[in-house]
Amino acid sequence: MCSGGDRPAARFVSSASGAQRGSVTLTFDAGREITLPQAISADGGRYAGNGVEFWIKGRSATLTRNGVSETCSAQ
Repeated sequence: MCSGGDRPAARFVSSASGAQRGSVTLTFDAGREITLPQAISADGGRYAGNGVEFWIKGRSATLTRNGVSETCSAQ
């Protein structure tokens, strides 16, 4: 559940080899999906692309779209 009211489901895919990065697919209530490649992060898991960033650490995350961030937590 995110502070802006969205309830995205996150499906993580780890890389098959050290050469590839993992990804996350976020599915929103309206059925819209977006897949983001894994990005470099010093702490937590960060996924970013096309103006969207999903940065997760523990049971909470920050979802940023079009420069607007909201806090999300696992349920």
